[in-house]
Amino acid sequence: MAKTWRRRSRYTAKKFRPYTQAIGEFALAWNDFHEALGDLFIHAVGGEAPRAGASMQLTGIWGVITSDRQKRDILEAAINRIGRKRHEAAPKIAAEVIWLIERGASLEDRRNNVIHSPLSEVINAFAAMFQGIKLGEVMPGVRHHNVRAQKLSASLKKGGRKLLQEIRFYRDHATALAVYARALDKAWETRRRAWPERPELPRLKDRG
Repeated sequence: MAKTWRRRSRYTAKKFRPYTQAIGEFALAWNDFHEALGDLFIHAVGGEAPRAGASMQLTGIWGVITSDRQKRDILEAAINRIGRKRHEAAPKIAAEVIWLIERGASLEDRRNNVIHSPLSEVINAFAAMFQGIKLGEVMPGVRHHNVRAQKLSASLKKGGRKLLQEIRFYRDHATALAVYARALDKAWETRRRAWPERPELPRLKDRG
């Protein structure tokens, strides 16, 4: 009888380590982006200086929603209904929050492609030659026609990019959105700060 049920995962091997790290960083950056959107939701519904009780209640509402898409949907509904007086006091806030929501929606499909794609090492010389890649390279695993892996693979081929480069690009994209969301929330909350400049992010649709 085996001493333990644990088995070594092939994804802990040195070959996969840069990819598992980049995927983990991207997943955490994506989560952090939605945490930052949560602060905007609290201020959209509770006002720029919500009472402690109201803030806790709104935090609980945001936290109980398990779908990132639904979180962005309720934030959009809230920011579009903050009232004329608050719109006039912060005329840029609604447009900038909507921009964040739209960029998040655009990134979400790429995030799902990365998170839900199996990865495999190319060990077949003919397959490597056919795909125009190096033997031993790590690629999305498309052998079982995983739709997410196929989409990620197609994106790489279209732009002539490497998998690790692509994952890190998405990680940095999510990080930039999170940083901007927090800067926007702080400017809205204090009303004393200058509005932050919107980051000039490359268009995701140009990457396939």
